Amino acid sequence: RRLIIEENSFALLKHRIIWPLFSFYFIYTLAINLFYEYYPVWLVERFGYNGQEIAWMTVIITTFMILSSVFIATRLIHVIGRFASLIGGVILVATFQLALIPSTENLAFVFFALMGMTIAINNAVTPTYMSDRFEHFGQGKVMGLQTSLFFLANVIMAIAGGLVAMINVNAIMLGAGLLMLVSLSWLFMSGEAKILKSDHAHSDNTDV
Repeated sequence: RRLIIEENSFALLKHRIIWPLFSFYFIYTLAINLFYEYYPVWLVERFGYNGQEIAWMTVIITTFMILSSVFIATRLIHVIGRFASLIGGVILVATFQLALIPSTENLAFVFFALMGMTIAINNAVTPTYMSDRFEHFGQGKVMGLQTSLFFLANVIMAIAGGLVAMINVNAIMLGAGLLMLVSLSWLFMSGEAKILKSDHAHSDNTDV
C-alpha cells in the first residue's frame, strides 16, 4: 500500500516545480477531449451527418495527423524549435476550432484536416518536452502522469461536454477553442513559456 501511494504518478504533484507545465497540459487536454468527444454531435447538428459521413471526417483528421507526424512534425520542430512549434500549434488549433463555428461544410473539411496536422505537431512537442524537462523524476512517472491527466480530462469532458452541447452545439467548438487559448495564456502567465523559449535558445547554442 505504501509503495502504491509513494510511487504512483500523481505523487509527482507534490513537486511544485511541475505544476505550471502540467497545468497547461491538463487545460490543453480538456480542450482536445471536448473536441474529440463531441465533434460528431457538432457534425450531426450543423450538417445533418450520418454515421458514415462522421466516419469519413474522422478518417480525414486521422489521416492528416499521421501524415503530419511522419513528414512534418519532427522536421518543423528541428527547424523552428519546440517553443515556436508548441505556441504556434496551440494558436492554430484554437483558431481552426473557432473558425468552424461560422464555417460551411466544405470549409469544415479543410479545418478538420488542418487541425489533424497541428494536433500532431503539438503531440510531438509537448510529451517529449515534459519528459525531457522532468526526466530526473523518472521517465515512467512523468509519462504516467501525462496519461493519467489525459484520461482525467476525458472523464471530465464526457460529463461537462454533454451539458455544453445541450446549451448550444457551437458551444462545443467555442469551449474547445477558448480552453486552448486559456492553456496558452497559462503557459505564459506561469513563466513556463520563458523556460521553454530558453530551452530552444540553449539547443541552438549547443548545435552551434
